[in-house]
Amino acid sequence: MKIPPIASFPPSTLRGNIVPEEWEACVDAWTTLVAIHLRLPVQEFISISANDDSLAAFLVSYVYEMSRRPGSEDRLNGFKARLLWRECFRLAHRFLSGNRIPQPLLDWTFLADLSSIYLKSIDLRKLFGSLWDRHAMRLEPGFQELRRSLVGDLEKVSSDKSEDLASTLRRIEPLLYVSQDISRFFMVGSDFLDALFSGYMNASEFLRRKILAVTYLGLISLLEEVPNLSLLLDHLYGLKNLVDIEEKRGQNTRTLVLDLVTNTPLIRKLRSSIGGTEAARAKSLINSLETFRDPKERRYIRLKTNKGKGRATEDDNGEIYAHRMSLVTQIQDLFPDLGWGFIVRLLDEYSDNVELVTTHLLEGSLPPHLRDADRTKELSASSEETNGNPVSLSTPPIPSAFDNDAFDNLAIEPSRIHIGRKNQKQTADSLLSDRSTAPNKTAILSALAAFDLDDDERDDTYDVEDIGGAVDSAGPAGDSGTELQDESEEALFRAYKHDPRVFLRDSATRLGKSRLALKNETGMTDEVIEGWGIMLERDPRRLKKLEAKYMAPSRAQRGLLPTSDLGNMVDSGTEESDRACERGASEDMWRRGKGVKGRGDVAGPAGEDAQTLRRRKEAKKGPKANHNRRDRRAHKMARGGFSA
Repeated sequence: MKIPPIASFPPSTLRGNIVPEEWEACVDAWTTLVAIHLRLPVQEFISISANDDSLAAFLVSYVYEMSRRPGSEDRLNGFKARLLWRECFRLAHRFLSGNRIPQPLLDWTFLADLSSIYLKSIDLRKLFGSLWDRHAMRLEPGFQELRRSLVGDLEKVSSDKSEDLASTLRRIEPLLYVSQDISRFFMVGSDFLDALFSGYMNASEFLRRKILAVTYLGLISLLEEVPNLSLLLDHLYGLKNLVDIEEKRGQNTRTLVLDLVTNTPLIRKLRSSIGGTEAARAKSLINSLETFRDPKERRYIRLKTNKGKGRATEDDNGEIYAHRMSLVTQIQDLFPDLGWGFIVRLLDEYSDNVELVTTHLLEGSLPPHLRDADRTKELSASSEETNGNPVSLSTPPIPSAFDNDAFDNLAIEPSRIHIGRKNQKQTADSLLSDRSTAPNKTAILSALAAFDLDDDERDDTYDVEDIGGAVDSAGPAGDSGTELQDESEEALFRAYKHDPRVFLRDSATRLGKSRLALKNETGMTDEVIEGWGIMLERDPRRLKKLEAKYMAPSRAQRGLLPTSDLGNMVDSGTEESDRACERGASEDMWRRGKGVKGRGDVAGPAGEDAQTLRRRKEAKKGPKANHNRRDRRAHKMARGGFSA
């Protein structure tokens, strides 16, 4: 079977001179011939298609022109053009999947252009992976020559070669993104990365963006699938050392590391990907790289929604802001195949966050409505969405309390209408001399007679008691929470002084006899007991207070009765013994300085202590009850009828 040769794909200058009918005929012919080659069996494809130089030349010219096509060329976006685009991918896939591959299809320029027009194809990633495994020996010489050329150009960046260097870097960006193996090939050794760093220092702004993209793609490839963390960390250490060298030289210019840390998600990916044995080393390195982040770098701020409240202009559609055009330019430098209209949709989707847009484009994680959209769409001259009629968007009238009044209905008399003050001849003197509206003297005196001077006094009619003692509704002293708290505190303190190890926080101590006895005595849990011990160790002043409170000499033999009395109590078992116990408890409480509240009885132990307690009680009566208020009221009433 003899298949006619196929013509190469024409350049853009020639495509513009072809009339639409002839162009459609050419597209149909290319699609038919490519489909015929694809239908051939394996052996015939190897013998016929692999030896057809015109077929390989057509494929090379097609991917070259499609990677550089202008987005405004509609004839490349039609249905037939899309069908040819799909058939050419199938043809390239069949060529690169076999063993007999024409040499032009193994050149890095063809692989780079193929990656550019089929950037999001998962099958292309798998194809390049198997291609490198099978034909690495044939591919490496070409890429080695490319790498050597790039290193030489980057180390000697000049204005006349800057555009060519930027074009080459821009061309290999899609290839480094699609093929992990090729990207890692460029990262082997430090010469290429050092050349990128040095070239960045002397490059223009456009070339710096290309260098940044290539560096980021190369470093990220070391994190994918089978990570090569040791090589990645070595490269990052090398970049950090280069920055340190530049700082020692006094060079304060912008470096590649600063741009890499500030404008790419490299640090975030490193934190989420690195683990295991390299985590400690990577953590310190990441923290040191974070110091190179530019704090003055403009953060991408979400634009406020246009509510149509600005000054009216002749152009109701509006135009893109200048800073947003710069965002579009940044993304298009990294992805030259994307049209302006598609990039604007991405910025709308991700709130003008260039870093987030770049991440989703590189990872292929766009939402379905953007994944299936036309990536070559350009921005139209006028937006399809208008701001609408301002009249229809105006605020509806708000109802008022004066609607339909005499003024609204024009029913008010003209004589009642005045502008300004109603009586313009009236002055302050005439207003004060007019006594027609002055209050009557009789009304003033009657109001004074009805005024009660004691209205501000406190009404003590319903006080519980009007005696010398203070009102105390508390229960008995033995039932108070303070007494129980003191007993628990004393038990804890004495246990601490006896053996501080009782308050340790380990399982052996918690299961020990001393801890169990302390828990039974205080009714506290292990956590509360241990917390009490910790707080006591942290507060030396509290320890001194407790020592003064519970270890004073007066407390050494508190509440002890003679042995004979105790024996009589035990033996008798009568009411007298009970009264003696109560009496002993009362004496013990007085020795602690805590009398029984609310009983008005100071029949404690006789002597100087009892007199002191009695004086304190009398001194505290006034502030607790109403004596002071009552005395002050009597004093005022006594002076009420006399002049000062």
